[in-house]
Amino acid sequence: MVRTLEKKIHDQLITNAGIREKLFNDLPEKEYLQIDAGSILTRVNDKPLHIYQILSGVVVIKAPDPAGISRFVDLCSNQELIGMVNAVMDTPYHYDTIAITELRAIHIRSDVFNHYLDNDPFFSAQILYLLTKVTAIKEGHLYNLIHMKVYDRIIYLIIRLVQLLGYDQHNRIPFLMQIDILSQLTGSKVSSIYRALKKLNRTNGAYFENNSIYIQNIDLLKVQLSGKLDLMMY
Repeated sequence: MVRTLEKKIHDQLITNAGIREKLFNDLPEKEYLQIDAGSILTRVNDKPLHIYQILSGVVVIKAPDPAGISRFVDLCSNQELIGMVNAVMDTPYHYDTIAITELRAIHIRSDVFNHYLDNDPFFSAQILYLLTKVTAIKEGHLYNLIHMKVYDRIIYLIIRLVQLLGYDQHNRIPFLMQIDILSQLTGSKVSSIYRALKKLNRTNGAYFENNSIYIQNIDLLKVQLSGKLDLMMY
């Protein structure tokens, strides 16, 4: 059924290729959390909102009603090119479907996201996985995290996790205590993770000890990614 729905949406996109309208207007500057266009389920105004990629270069946002779409717009930033509305469709399965092309990134207001995070700890695990696939801007071009060195990926994740979850009274990042989780998040082998973690030390912002990552200075971590990722994302 999913594949059939994809086909219908794809056909509808072609049919309505000439329909173009600005979806996002300038919104007040806020702190935003960048997530990728992978499979994610969150809630807007207590209603489910699905964001997932159907075809290469096409991202479909689904909400149970028009208000859900408008609430999503309220949460989003216009920065980094959110996209153009390519088609608005009704399907037997979903009331409203908006397909956005030319997507660079989706930015969700972090204060709103944190509210969801506090009320759904399992959701955090899904988000952490998606963060590894996020597309960043490097010198004006699309740059995927997977092309970074393992050490840089870990630094990036640490910064993101601190931003999302903070750290406990021992300066450890909660949730991220197992090497196999780091391996899954970065898409790297466990042996590569160990080698990269050994490069962390007390002089570069964080260190690895007793299978835990301890945070000392987040700014020192950001400096290590200077020139590799647009630090404005943080």
